[in-house]
Amino acid sequence: MSEKNRICREVQRKDRRALVSLWTRVFGDPSEVVEAFLDLLPEMGTGVLIEENDALLGAAYLIDGFTLVSPGAEPRRCGYLYAVAVEEHARGQGLGAEISRAAAAAGRARGAEIICTLPAERSLYAWYKSVLSLCYVNRRISYLSSLAPRWTSLSAEEYGKRREELLAGRSHVRLSPPALRFQRELCLCYGGGFYAAEDGIFCAYSEENGIWRLPELLVPESSPPPFDDLRAIEVPYLCSDVPFPESCVWNLTFD
Repeated sequence: MSEKNRICREVQRKDRRALVSLWTRVFGDPSEVVEAFLDLLPEMGTGVLIEENDALLGAAYLIDGFTLVSPGAEPRRCGYLYAVAVEEHARGQGLGAEISRAAAAAGRARGAEIICTLPAERSLYAWYKSVLSLCYVNRRISYLSSLAPRWTSLSAEEYGKRREELLAGRSHVRLSPPALRFQRELCLCYGGGFYAAEDGIFCAYSEENGIWRLPELLVPESSPPPFDDLRAIEVPYLCSDVPFPESCVWNLTFD
């Protein structure tokens, strides 16, 4: 394939139909989710694409709607690389690396000081290390439960407010309002949402066989979890170009 007419640039409104088509084919998400995501750009972040002769070959997004907040330190904006996708026929040519670097650069131009991502597979941790020097791997505990959420549903704004109250004084990553809205949209799409659980909060979505995944569950230290059958799963999580504080809470990253 010739590179003569190949262009890498930021996404524009006119690209929307092609971007939705690429995303839904590569990741399998409903088009409504992709449309909701694109509606929140550029407020939430930006995207780059690579095309040849006006045909879309790949796209990647850099979400800068995250801020690392640590006691005694200045807040630092985080850029989160998301939804890196390349057309099947164009893979193996380094396009994924090219658009990932371009998206990271676009995020830094918007003020992101730290670049992170959540690899879709364990094998990709090494790839992101080679492409973007994302050398530091953080860990997260998420939860599984067989109990369907029956607690009070929260809006993104309500969830964000309660989240900040529960995490006051702790190192954590604060989500911007549009980033919270998209996280909630993802959960709603898969049968879940944002919830108030007694004096805590959690987000959840449904998996197969009646199991619920809770990417985040926050309760006061003195309160027991609001579920009887929680199963904790600790996994490698974000990789970043700088180390995060060991106890930093960043559970919501659109997964």
